[in-house]
Amino acid sequence: MALWALLIAGMIVALGLIVQQWAQPSLGPGGIDAYTTAPSPGVLDARPIV
Repeated sequence: MALWALLIAGMIVALGLIVQQWAQPSLGPGGIDAYTTAPSPGVLDARPIV
């Protein structure tokens, strides 16, 4: 019985990996535009204070 459980679990993992290779990543409800943000005003470059 344990052998069958391991075999079925392995098949589920393999199918999950196959589907993950073919599927496009989810970009959420906003699409790619949701990832673009406006730069902070007055900030040109981030440099450490020395």
